[in-house]
Formats: sequence, structure tokens, C-alpha cells
Amino acid sequence: MTASPGRRLPVAVRAGGCVIEDSDGKRYLDACGGAMVMLLGHGHPRIVETLQRQAERIAFTYRFSFSNEPMMDLAERIARIAPGDLEWCFFNSSGSEANESALHLAVLYWELQGHAGKIALLLTDMVMPGGMNGTALAVELRKQRADLPVVFMTGYSPEVAGRELDGPERGSLIQKPASPRAILEAVQNALASPADSARRPSTGM
Repeated sequence: MTASPGRRLPVAVRAGGCVIEDSDGKRYLDACGGAMVMLLGHGHPRIVETLQRQAERIAFTYRFSFSNEPMMDLAERIARIAPGDLEWCFFNSSGSEANESALHLAVLYWELQGHAGKIALLLTDMVMPGGMNGTALAVELRKQRADLPVVFMTGYSPEVAGRELDGPERGSLIQKPASPRAILEAVQNALASPADSARRPSTGM
């Protein structure tokens, strides 16, 4: 069994700090763990101690059924350092889910205020870690506003990315790396011609 068709992956058996060791005793510098929030390394004593202490008390509570002390403590710390008068926090499991929830809340807020068209544009990456990518997010938001202009950022080639934007996830396209000026121009063009942005892909460098 392998998660990467065409080649067998080494089998990781132990790790410490930023080093992973496989079943053959070969050691690797773990330079890819950051994508899965492993920036603190493997087996850090303080993290191991904290995880063990929490697991002995309670492992998990669903946020719509219970609150818990670590979650409330974190919410209070965020409220103290965040700008404005933050009164509550809504936690998610990944960055893409957090951004998706924030966008849905923003759209819902302005709909309830009687300004359904207040959200002018969605600027997102085509691929995001977590439960939802940019194209799926565009589809979901366009269920609430069909003409919403969308600008995607991507490292894919224009040919590959363009094939992904043929359906309801259509939008303008910016190739990465992109300069701030290129991003600004793409946003301005999308706002100036929202129907075009919502209808067919284009590229900006």
C-alpha cells in the first residue's frame, strides 16, 4: 500500500525534533511537517507533557455541544491581543475551514443588515490545506451571490489552472509568485468587470 502511486514511500518509525527515522534506520530532516502544523517539531517535552495531561482529563468536546477550559482560555487570550472589541471566538480545525467560516459569517452578517451585495470580491488560493480549497469555496459563496467576482492565485500553469475553472468555480487567475501590483490590477479588473470575472478565467502576471 502506498499513498503515492508509482513509488513506495519510506516507513517512518520514530522522530525527534526535526529529524525522522525510517524502518531502515535512515534519518531525514523533516522539512515538510509545517504543512500539517508540525512547526514545533516531534516529541518536544513540554508539548508531550501538555498533551498527556489534557488527554488524561478530557480528549475532545464538540464546539456546538460543549465548551472546555483550554478553549475558553485561548479565546480570552485572543480577545486581549486582537484589535477592536472582540467578544467571542469561533474555532475550526484548519486554516481553510476558518477562512470559509469567516466568509460565510461576513456574507450572512451583511444579508441580515439588508446589504446582500456588500461582499464585493473573493480573492483566494486555488489550493488550501484542510477541508476546502479555493474553487469549492467560490462555488459555495456563489450559491448566495451568483455574480460574485472571484480572483484565484495559483502555482499551476495557466493551461492546468484554466481547466479547473470551467464550471461554477470560474474566475480570474493570477500566477504565483505575483507582485503586489499584479494582484492589485487583477482585483481592480475583476471589480470593474464582475460579469467577466464570474464567467471566464484570465491570467495576470
